[in-house]
Amino acid sequence: MKKYWLVLSPNTFMWLKGEEGLLYHAVSHAQVSFKNVGALRLLTEWINDIDNLYRVELTEETLRQPEVNEWIRQVVDKECGKLVENDDVNNCPVSLKPVLKLQDGVQYYEWLHRQGTDGSVIQNLHNIVFYLNGSASGDEWLHRQLIYPSATETVADGCGSCILPGMPGSRRIFWKSR
Repeated sequence: MKKYWLVLSPNTFMWLKGEEGLLYHAVSHAQVSFKNVGALRLLTEWINDIDNLYRVELTEETLRQPEVNEWIRQVVDKECGKLVENDDVNNCPVSLKPVLKLQDGVQYYEWLHRQGTDGSVIQNLHNIVFYLNGSASGDEWLHRQLIYPSATETVADGCGSCILPGMPGSRRIFWKSR
């Protein structure tokens, strides 16, 4: 009896919630939604376990089950994973489970900087501030201001620029309203 490995792509996210499941390939934007019940539930739980490296070993008997066979066909057709024969000669395929990273706020990077790890991130944060109808300090001649990296001192409309403390290479430029 032949054996196979089903391994999901490292670009494929798998979400399971109750009896619902979804595979999403982040590069091709392909998706497979499915009912996560029966034999399929056991397979997805096995695949989703980080110790199994996003793969599961299947037998011909398992592949004959209609719901499993249809799901695997969709996974392979949409390039969310691949089915590889286990011939006991070649190494088994592995894949790292992707982790969804949502955007972090400035507070996270400030905290990270205080921890002493990856402190270079805080130096790469820049702000763009537009003041319309005057500035925050009430000067009606200032129309907008912009923080940007610059290697040289720049003058705009004769107002000049100033070095921003704590941000080497940055200048704050002020433009007069016209």
